[in-house]
Amino acid sequence: MYELTLENIKNAIRVDHDFDDNEIQYLYLPAARRQVKGAITDDEGFYTSNDEVISLFNLAVINHVAHHYENRSTTTQFEKVETPQSSLALIQALRGEYAKWKSANSSTE
Repeated sequence: MYELTLENIKNAIRVDHDFDDNEIQYLYLPAARRQVKGAITDDEGFYTSNDEVISLFNLAVINHVAHHYENRSTTTQFEKVETPQSSLALIQALRGEYAKWKSANSSTE
């Protein structure tokens, strides 16, 4: 299983310094996890149900971390950017996987 660590997140978002390690690890990462889970479910069992779900979840979290890291300034010369379409597509894929998982794991007695 691919686990989200500070090092592999920094590698994925192309950060090669340690100036922002605390912000990435203790601010952006927990917030990104909360955002993704808030859009799908808080049921922890779902996020460990299979490798595909784990991969989709991790990629969605990395996308959110990258988005917030790249758009962290309140003043910028660039236009503010909404959540990337790729993140939204990953959340939709996870919602589909959750519906299948919930259906397969619901007890109908």
